Amino acid sequence: MSVQRMNAPRGFTLVELLVVIAIIGILVALLLPAVQAAREAARRMECGNHLKQIGLAIHNYESAHGAFPAGSKAIRGSSLGPYTSTWTIEILPFIEEQTLFDTWVRVSPSGSIVETWEPANKQLRETIVSAYLCPSDLETRELVVPWKGNADYNKAQYARGSYKGCEGMVVGNLRPDGTWGKASHIYWDDPRSARKIAEATMPNWSRGALPFVPDDAWQDASGHRKLPDPSMKRILDGTSKTYLVGEYASISDLGKGYEVLWAYEHESSNQSATSIEPRTLIADHARCVEAGGRYNDCKRAWGSMHAAGTINFVYCDASVRSVTTDVDMLIHADRGTIASEGANMFDLPAF
Repeated sequence: MSVQRMNAPRGFTLVELLVVIAIIGILVALLLPAVQAAREAARRMECGNHLKQIGLAIHNYESAHGAFPAGSKAIRGSSLGPYTSTWTIEILPFIEEQTLFDTWVRVSPSGSIVETWEPANKQLRETIVSAYLCPSDLETRELVVPWKGNADYNKAQYARGSYKGCEGMVVGNLRPDGTWGKASHIYWDDPRSARKIAEATMPNWSRGALPFVPDDAWQDASGHRKLPDPSMKRILDGTSKTYLVGEYASISDLGKGYEVLWAYEHESSNQSATSIEPRTLIADHARCVEAGGRYNDCKRAWGSMHAAGTINFVYCDASVRSVTTDVDMLIHADRGTIASEGANMFDLPAF
């Protein structure tokens, strides 16, 4: 009787195994950039959707109140306030955050103003609001102490954000006729600037959709407010050609208080200005400062962590469009104003 021998299955040789591993490595190297690009595209789209939600919320606020929310509000023309409000808090009920809005304490039992850095508003300022965060940004879940403000500001930590309201154009950069203005820059988030506006020493054409508005409204000799709240009817440049809210992120100086702090009312914490300086579109606070020019302009910059240097903005018509860092800076600066009636002819594709 003959006996048949069964040959055991032959395994991979070392050379074959190395070849397979090499092929897998090549495939991963080829596919990984595409996967990463797809993920970033999804994150960028989500950021744009958040801006769309914010834009519609501001529109609904305007319909309910007859004006846009002020970028920030304070009593007296002092940069230290006391501050009474900011746009990101005011629109909370319109982004389905009524419960959080109801935790906001504005006035103490004795009648004094309560700012957000005070203990009574701890829950408000430390709450992470998903609609105010772009998933492309870094370390967005960390609480941060503001870099500047009232002497007691460093007792409080704030939740971060990714979006800033457009306060206007940096005054001192450019006049509508293309000539340079004053050497010292003035900003529409600074209460001291607002007083200069009220005294007719700052041009009203440079104001944006979400500037500082004095809570103790200054009046002229006829009893009329010298600085009325912005509203749809005051956007003379066209709602589809005027920034409302845009992205700001910085890859450097994280944790130093230069980030967007959504509930902090103090100047430049959730407001930015347009400028003709390209460095104000760098998503890196330290690099913006190193590039030269005025330090304060870098606190009022724009930027994102998206690929190809794109920055999302929601316009006053609630459309969302991307601006690249090589945009014509004259047009970018003009897009920050509501009534410059300047060169608003640069059309960008909407989402």
